[in-house]
Amino acid sequence: MNRVLIAAVVLLGACSHATDPCAGTPGACVVLTVTSSQIHTSLDTLAFTATGPVTGTQTTTTTKKATLPVKVALRFGAGETGTVDLTVVASEGGGVLGDGHVGIAIPATGHTSATVDVEPQGGDGGTGDMPPPPGDGGGVDMLPASCDPHGLVGLACVWRWQTPLPVGENLRSVWAFADNDVFALSDSGAILHSDGTAWSILPARPKPAFGSFRALKMVGGVNDLYILGWTSVTGGPSDVFHSTDKGVSWVEEPLPSAATSIAGQNMTDIAVVPLSDSRVVVVGGYGHISTRASTGVWTDDQVACAGMTGCSVNFRAVTASLLDQVALYSSTGGYAGQGNTWTQFSLAGTNTYNAMCSGHDSGNSAIRYWAVGNNGVVATATQAGGPTVWSMQASPTSNLLYGCTASDQNKAWAFGANGTVIASTNGGSTWGALSSNTNALLLSGSHSPGSTLTVVGAGGVILQGDGVGAFTNKRTGPSGSFNAIYGVAPQNVYAVGTAGVIAHSTDGQSWSAITMTGSTQNLLATWGSSPTDVYAVGLAGTVLHSNDGTKFTRYSNPGSGGIPTGATLTGIAGLSASNVLVSSDQGLFRSTDKGASFLPVPILGFTGSTVYTVFVLGGDAWVGGDNGQIYHSTDGVTWASQTLTDVGAGLPITSFTGNATEIFAASADSPLLARTLDKGANWTNSIVGMAPFFRIALTPSGDHLYALSYALLVSQDSGMNFVPVTTAPVPSEIGSLFLVGDGDIYAGSTNGIVHYGN
Repeated sequence: MNRVLIAAVVLLGACSHATDPCAGTPGACVVLTVTSSQIHTSLDTLAFTATGPVTGTQTTTTTKKATLPVKVALRFGAGETGTVDLTVVASEGGGVLGDGHVGIAIPATGHTSATVDVEPQGGDGGTGDMPPPPGDGGGVDMLPASCDPHGLVGLACVWRWQTPLPVGENLRSVWAFADNDVFALSDSGAILHSDGTAWSILPARPKPAFGSFRALKMVGGVNDLYILGWTSVTGGPSDVFHSTDKGVSWVEEPLPSAATSIAGQNMTDIAVVPLSDSRVVVVGGYGHISTRASTGVWTDDQVACAGMTGCSVNFRAVTASLLDQVALYSSTGGYAGQGNTWTQFSLAGTNTYNAMCSGHDSGNSAIRYWAVGNNGVVATATQAGGPTVWSMQASPTSNLLYGCTASDQNKAWAFGANGTVIASTNGGSTWGALSSNTNALLLSGSHSPGSTLTVVGAGGVILQGDGVGAFTNKRTGPSGSFNAIYGVAPQNVYAVGTAGVIAHSTDGQSWSAITMTGSTQNLLATWGSSPTDVYAVGLAGTVLHSNDGTKFTRYSNPGSGGIPTGATLTGIAGLSASNVLVSSDQGLFRSTDKGASFLPVPILGFTGSTVYTVFVLGGDAWVGGDNGQIYHSTDGVTWASQTLTDVGAGLPITSFTGNATEIFAASADSPLLARTLDKGANWTNSIVGMAPFFRIALTPSGDHLYALSYALLVSQDSGMNFVPVTTAPVPSEIGSLFLVGDGDIYAGSTNGIVHYGN
């Protein structure tokens, strides 16, 4: 709609002499009082967006220096009656101070009133109480709202990797057009680009018409790119995406139905014919070889399979020259041909081949093919002898080789497990090992027409070098598998994980590894009362504590009634800096001296030895146990039962989250979700969905309830319905959340830390 939604007149204070800013206004008008309990600085802009069945979505902005509270006249056009959802965003100097939401019933005529509370974004993500900011109580919390999750009044929120950069996902494939024009592909279909100086993530990615997309491999021609993967719809059919503008946009090109009706997602490899942008070959299960002609038409050939049942020819890899396309299956052989006609050949040995590559001279007459695989095996063929005559080459490694690339008929590289890179400059007559400076599984490589070899692999590793000497790892920032993440202020965040890894951010964007962690045990939970008073707990009775936020020391006296050395510590939260609770498989423990000592806490009536989780919100604490046990305390000493009855009463309670209005409990054994609106005096429980909820986290506004299951799920109706968050880079690998606001979320994953924001 283009008509004006509202005309806004801001008074300089709610106590101004003009108590009714709608006075004298014909038609419908709302006197809106804009308040805030936390924003006390001046502001210069208020933006209003109203959404409703009559108004549609309309936005107006008023600019005038003011300090909250203020009154605003919202003047609606004739006939714009009914209920509207109003969003108010307060800004100062171009920076967003906070926002608020309210539903307003607009009368057909006359005046009415409403109040909206504008607050900065903040919250605890379900891991404990958000401590107050230091100092005057106004500095840390008055941060700009990072983005609008609904995309109505600000930048749309997106997921981005923060550490390691540029991504922590597995990088499946890489293709280099030039030293300053390199593309890499992640598991989820994210496209990275390097201009020779830095790596960035392209805005566009493959998106199928139905379901989500899982990427396998990316290859390039002269200027075009192709990606092979499969979709999440029933049967998981393989799919190809094509870009003619180097990743700016992608067009879906479904493969022939004969290749995908039964082979499904078993299409395994893709290659582009050299010096071509349109001739492509894809191979996969059940003997299928699908080719794309220069006209853009895909056709399918099935070799050595009269019918689908019992077909043992499952192609694993393919490469293409100007003369032949060569596909390998299993460990015994493959086929070579140019489309409709294919000639079978055999390979010596019993090793499985995982990848193929080929190189040619400038005249395209001297062509060599390579196949690499398990136990470091390398096989080769030349066009002179026909690509059906193969021989073995001596390899300097016994490690699994997962990929290979060649710059011509003489220079080739292969890479694989434990950071293995081997190279040959004489067609494979001799191979030598190169130093990769990593132990990561290397999955793909590409040598540009210039001088740079780029190799990518597991965990987002990116290696670049000249193909002769050692490589440089282009991934930056701390990496690891992060099991828990917690903010002691909205942008002061700690993440902990396997082998004692601890990462810390003081600005919500850049992260540094804390080298003095005090332990190499797996850490499972973290909590702090301030940026300098932080704990981490985990396996083997491990309790780490920091007094300065830069180094951690281990609690050194688990005996004498303290935490047993064999205990698995699953959670930590504090009612205050000197009243800290730890849950474990051997009960609940409490410290009143900032971690110098812990003593067991008896819970009268609690059965079983395992306290799965502890959750603190303000002055209230809850713990969960077997058989639906929920116990509540206001001091950490005396506990009262709130144990569940009815649906799911026999399940363990392993996760809590909540805000001042509602609290949720969940079980990792089932999609059980229990909810209370009165601090646990009454719980309602139900089974939601099919998969268990390993962890749950509620945004401070209560608008979004997240569940970590086999995928990242979100509910916008207080847990009645959940849907997958398909936009997250690694939804199935996320294991922890810290929620600052609806549009400001930190997530710890098996490969690093990601952030949802602007």
